[in-house]
Amino acid sequence: MIRSRPLLTAGLVIVLGWLWSLPGTAAPAFRQPAYITNAYFSDQVAEDDEGGVRPLSMVKVLHNQPSGLLGYLILDLLLIKPGVHAFRVEIISQQGDKVGEMAYPAVPTFKAGTLPLYTAAMPISGHFSPGLWFFKVFDRINNGTWYALDTFSIMVLDPRAGTGAAQ
Repeated sequence: MIRSRPLLTAGLVIVLGWLWSLPGTAAPAFRQPAYITNAYFSDQVAEDDEGGVRPLSMVKVLHNQPSGLLGYLILDLLLIKPGVHAFRVEIISQQGDKVGEMAYPAVPTFKAGTLPLYTAAMPISGHFSPGLWFFKVFDRINNGTWYALDTFSIMVLDPRAGTGAAQ
C-alpha cells in the first residue's frame, strides 16, 4: 500500500513554521519526537552528492528475488524534537508474527534555521513468502523511550507466479 500525503506535509510544515515564528512562544509540545509525512516503497533509489536519497520508482508490490535486495521503504520524516533520532522497523507477517527487524543509522538533530525534514530509505532484503507484509516504524530520541510512529504494508509476490497485477 502506498500512502501519499503531500498536502498534509505542506500544511504541517507551514503550521509548525508559523508556531515557531511567533515571538515569545515556546515550540509546541508534541507527543512523538518525529512524524512520518509520507511513506512508500521503491525498488530503486539513487543517492545525491550530499548523501540524500532520491527514489527512482514507486511500487505497489515487491517481487521476491533469488537473493539480495527486494526494495526500499522510503520515509519522509518531520523531526520534531531536537536530539539524536534512532529509527527501527519491525517486520510483521500477515499472521501478526514479528519475523525481523531493520535499524537505520542514528540521525542527528536538524540545524537551527533549517526545516526539520529528513528522508530515510530502509533497504528490505531477504526472502519473503508471498502475501501481505507489515512494517511498523519506531523512533527513539537520545536513547529514550521508543515511540511507534506508524505501520505500512505491501504485497510481496513470487516472480514466477502469473499475477496480472500492474505496478
